[in-house]
Amino acid sequence: MEHIVKLFSKFSKYEILNHLIPGLALCYILTLIGYCVWSTDWVINIVVAYFVGMICSRFSSLCIEEPFKKWKWIEWRKYEEYNKAKKERPFIALLQENANMYRSLAGAFVIALVATGYYKLRLLCPFFIKVELPVLVLLLALLYIFSYRKQINDYVDKHLKLMDDYYLVK
Repeated sequence: MEHIVKLFSKFSKYEILNHLIPGLALCYILTLIGYCVWSTDWVINIVVAYFVGMICSRFSSLCIEEPFKKWKWIEWRKYEEYNKAKKERPFIALLQENANMYRSLAGAFVIALVATGYYKLRLLCPFFIKVELPVLVLLLALLYIFSYRKQINDYVDKHLKLMDDYYLVK
């Protein structure tokens, strides 16, 4: 039990809400579908669930958040406005954490739907079993390539520009 507490103390609240919980949920659903996800080693299971949760988070960021912003299903504010509002009303950060968790869970459930369809398809056509590992690796590579691009363009670069503007004003 002490090992579990020690391991979980290494995770931030954000990581638990946005990676671990969605990852555990998707791993459980994948098991119900018929995929072999769990190991007999609980540490490996936590690492797998965390990684699967990262996939859910990145997938939902690219495939749910971005279209929702374009379709105006969600209202998106500038980061500077968010930071200002967060300072005035700290509970906004909690609301954003929860929103991100909902987005990650939505991603997990969309992936579960795709995995269900794929599982049935591979039973009908054994060819898919032969190519599933290279296709999975390719899809994951693309997911993280586009996530990297989004992280740099939408967050890192914007913060650098804010810093430039800050120092130019001084």
